[in-house]
Amino acid sequence: IRGNATGDVVFYGRGAGKLPTASAVVADMIDISKAGCTSKSLTWCDSDGKNVGDYKEEPLQFMVRASLLDDRAQATVRDVMGEVTWLSRPSQPEDEVAFVTGRMSEYQLREKLEVLGNLLGVQSVTRALDY
Repeated sequence: IRGNATGDVVFYGRGAGKLPTASAVVADMIDISKAGCTSKSLTWCDSDGKNVGDYKEEPLQFMVRASLLDDRAQATVRDVMGEVTWLSRPSQPEDEVAFVTGRMSEYQLREKLEVLGNLLGVQSVTRALDY
């Protein structure tokens, strides 16, 4: 393979690449080694930790599966959670519910589930991505 920065080189083995691919990989490795710690996108050096946010603060929808521990639970879920979409499936146990919340952070969801603690036996919480 003839690379822009390397001249003629040979790669062996599975996935060694061809033509522009291998040249681009080698060029990237050369750029990284020359850059040192000058670029925030090339984090090959120690970080102060400020380049990663707290994923639990990101507003998302969540799917919650839970057992109903009280007859009023479903109405109370609506009051506490706000907008929810109730889910159902064939052969669903009578005391089990599933719903998708409106957008909120995971911290907000945990606070609301704590309020509902005596009414719901939470079985699982899954992040629901927007499509």
